[in-house]
Amino acid sequence: MSKSSKKEQKREQGKPRTRTTRATAHLDIMDNQEEERDSSSTEHPTVANAKGSTFNKTIFDMLQKMSVDLGELKAIKEMTASVEGKLTSLVTRMTEVEERVSGIEDTLAKQKENPPVTRAEWRELRDQMTMMEDRSRLNNLRFVGFSEGTEKNNVAGLLTRFISTTLGITSAAPQGLEIERAHRTPTRRSASSERPRTIIAAFLRHQDCLNILRAAREKGRIIWDGKQVMIFPDYSRETQGKREAFRQCKKLLHERKIKFSLLYPAKLIINVGGRPPRTFDDPQKAIDFIQTNL
Repeated sequence: MSKSSKKEQKREQGKPRTRTTRATAHLDIMDNQEEERDSSSTEHPTVANAKGSTFNKTIFDMLQKMSVDLGELKAIKEMTASVEGKLTSLVTRMTEVEERVSGIEDTLAKQKENPPVTRAEWRELRDQMTMMEDRSRLNNLRFVGFSEGTEKNNVAGLLTRFISTTLGITSAAPQGLEIERAHRTPTRRSASSERPRTIIAAFLRHQDCLNILRAAREKGRIIWDGKQVMIFPDYSRETQGKREAFRQCKKLLHERKIKFSLLYPAKLIINVGGRPPRTFDDPQKAIDFIQTNL
């Protein structure tokens, strides 16, 4: 056999073997690809559960954050409502303040047009009114101590007899002592009260009043029908209150037998032998002086 025929025979023998090898390799590659696809499409159950748990946790975290955000929004809404309420209340108060300020301004404007009296002016006016009232009562006297019913419906006649017989006073006028009117105070007297009501008498002449008061001071204790009778000028309530404040001073001076006088409206003058007279407008200062120096 020639060399060429041997080569051809070898070539023929080698051809089928090459096809078999290539086919086998191709099948192996296909098997590997299928295994890879199977391994990629079908995961292990543990890995799948882990991925599902992570997804659920993410969803839960998102829902929890949304819940927190909703709570914060609710708190902000409530705070906004509270602020709105406070602003409404503030606006209402501001409106009230503006109305009050406007009223005050109107009042001040009226006061500027007609200024009110000051406290000093008011006191001066009050003192002047008190003095005018006292002057209107200048001819009046108060008689304290006459028993109820002693007058027998004739108070002026009772006083005339009392003044002439007990005090020994007769008017210097030709007409004699004249009483314009006389009556008891209109205060209601309780059945259990034993204190008689005061008699107020208005005399025609002021000089008669002065004579009666002088005679009463000189006589001291005056008794009529077994009762002590006292005589006082008829002052206004304001003046009576001022003079009443010196009651304790007068009591202390009477006990010490020291001469004194209470001038109008309420001025106490103490006469101490060998010393200049002392004058007091304040009852407490007068008491301190009496207790310390007399």
